[in-house]
Amino acid sequence: MQKITFFIAGLLSLAPLAGFAQELRPRTAGEDRFWKKADAVVRKAIPHTPGNGWEISAETTDDSGFQPDKTWAEDKGPYSYVYEITFVLNPETVKARLDSVAQLVVTAPERAEELVRQMERISAEAQCRIVMIVNSNYSALGFCSGKPSFPTYPATTAAVRVPAGASCEAATMLLLGKFAKPATDKLDGQSGTVSANGILTGGGAFTLHNVEIKFRAAPDVADFFIRKTDIAGLAALVGTSLR
Repeated sequence: MQKITFFIAGLLSLAPLAGFAQELRPRTAGEDRFWKKADAVVRKAIPHTPGNGWEISAETTDDSGFQPDKTWAEDKGPYSYVYEITFVLNPETVKARLDSVAQLVVTAPERAEELVRQMERISAEAQCRIVMIVNSNYSALGFCSGKPSFPTYPATTAAVRVPAGASCEAATMLLLGKFAKPATDKLDGQSGTVSANGILTGGGAFTLHNVEIKFRAAPDVADFFIRKTDIAGLAALVGTSLR
């Protein structure tokens, strides 16, 4: 309960980051430059032609990731920007992989259960949704099965990976720049949340303090896209102005 109360208080104290706007106002010239630069920074870091049969199925293509609320003070910050992109495997590639396993079910019926699970994995590994947040106030991943792990990646402050479960998907979260150490809060023996508070102090209103990147995909797929993403380039921008 204390964690939830802290989270809500943090959102209320940093209205520009909350994202539940009721009435919008026009952006100032500085705010307009901020979101356009933030968009360019994260868009450049993500591979748009990753290869291996992966294609873009959805992507942020407008200014929906940055909409100033009428209650926000102009040019005060800190400001946040959200960008999303989803990749899917080419349907023909997925079909070929499924057909290959399906043929084994016919020739080796004693392995049917194992092969069905393999086909389920192929389907689950056919998508990767990436969500990037410039200046995250609070970053979290929930889990409903197994235990979170904390892999290491170059140029990151921290990384968290949670396994898939009956009611939750596998995901990997990378934190770049200014974040507190991630903490794990368990709700019961199988579920909980791993979270870290972003540190958005110092610098000017348009400073890039941190970047959160979530790869919602199976571990192998997440690692494929992590290798393709310019993590070092993003980390090098921490502390710079996007005005």
